[in-house]
Amino acid sequence: MATGQPTAIAFRNWSDAGTILASSSLVLTPPSVLQDPHVARKWRGRLGESEYLTIDLGSVQQIDTVMLCGLNLTAAGVTRLRVSVADTSAQDGSEYDSGAAAGRVDPIYGTLLFLLPAPVSGRYLRVDLNEPGADYIEAGRLFVSVRHVLEFGISFGPNYRRIDRSGETESDGGQDYIDENNSRRCWTMNIPLMSAAFAFDVWDELDRVCGIRNDFLVIRDTSSAQLGRDTLWGRRKQIAGITQPNAFVDEHGAFSTSFEIYERL
Repeated sequence: MATGQPTAIAFRNWSDAGTILASSSLVLTPPSVLQDPHVARKWRGRLGESEYLTIDLGSVQQIDTVMLCGLNLTAAGVTRLRVSVADTSAQDGSEYDSGAAAGRVDPIYGTLLFLLPAPVSGRYLRVDLNEPGADYIEAGRLFVSVRHVLEFGISFGPNYRRIDRSGETESDGGQDYIDENNSRRCWTMNIPLMSAAFAFDVWDELDRVCGIRNDFLVIRDTSSAQLGRDTLWGRRKQIAGITQPNAFVDEHGAFSTSFEIYERL
């Protein structure tokens, strides 16, 4: 049995093959850092409370998911996404314009996520970022893609945990000494049912493109009002593969898989 929440994945990052420009940047923190897999390596602007990014994907792509993580905006931050097929500045927003609004970023998770209601064709994007009173604006990773909603969801019993990377030493007297470090999230999910089309056109392609080396995005509930909490950007450490436990759900059979994804820091 599967959960009722609409879970989705996205894995082809069109922005990694494109060109990212910013309204400003420091010498050692250019916007190209947003193509680095390590979120902790950040682009940082120098204009204070207002910055923007412009992205040229290099060619027209189908887009319905845009993520910026490692972001230092608070809930008061105002953001806007525009997508254009021909305007290199993307200011015309011909294909999509989210409008400017606050409250899209949860500062606990530092993730800005735009989930478009339907895919649009676009080449140029502009992301506006404004944080009243900020000394600077920075972000760690950009992701532009098209998402795939799991046809039948995930099975009940997923595991959502945090891995604390702190070290612990016990003294001769029995006292515990903690070498504090950061933590990362880790999600384990089972997908009990996939059609043959989804299994081989989507999931097998994810295995091919990402393997254990490349990151992908999991949104456990695309209808969530707390997308930062319910989104994980990370990679796997092993590939479970695709199995066929049932043969007669449709003329092509039914397939399943599982995965464990570790948050990228």
